[in-house]
Amino acid sequence: MNARLRILFVCNHANACVRFQKSLERERCQLLFAANREKAAKTLLSASGVDAILIHHNDLLRGSTIASGLKLIRPSLPVFLLTASWPSTGALPLGIDAVCYAATLNRRVAYDVTRFIRRLLTETPRRMLDEPELGHRLTPRGSNYLN
Repeated sequence: MNARLRILFVCNHANACVRFQKSLERERCQLLFAANREKAAKTLLSASGVDAILIHHNDLLRGSTIASGLKLIRPSLPVFLLTASWPSTGALPLGIDAVCYAATLNRRVAYDVTRFIRRLLTETPRRMLDEPELGHRLTPRGSNYLN
């Protein structure tokens, strides 16, 4: 069985993500919640043992801004953006290590996200490219994957 992941989950729509949060917890994730970048920064400064940051934001620019600020606090911590928007350039936003494109947040997305985070934490960045079959994509920084 996989070890429990400790994830800082940044989402300004916490009520809309309750079912998704429960799905992440079923996948053995301990979630630290933050509703905005200020609370996320305070959490990162006070919490230890965080494995990754998961930002749920449909505005890529704002998601990137949040990620860049958090990377200043913990540069080596992987940051994932969960969004329904595809960047017009096809490039990953600044500060983001991987993007999950999903129209809806469900148990399958939670499974794929946690599997991908575990994989990122254990494998070399070169080898990562994961395309789940249910209409969402996980795209790591440095890959040449374009839609």
